[in-house]
Amino acid sequence: MKLLEFMAAELDDWEARLDAGEKPGLAELSRLARTARKVHRALEKNGLPVLMPEQNAASDAQ
Repeated sequence: MKLLEFMAAELDDWEARLDAGEKPGLAELSRLARTARKVHRALEKNGLPVLMPEQNAASDAQ
């Protein structure tokens, strides 16, 4: 679960930075996306259930 805590901390950090008016550049967004993909792959590799975007959209529609 440390990976999820790390990702939550990264997102919280960006939320605070955005609230403060900071605008991320393409490099920063790419780094965040790359980190999220790595965390997702690690969770899948360890057999933890992960929702794909299509699954999230389907559950939201219900």
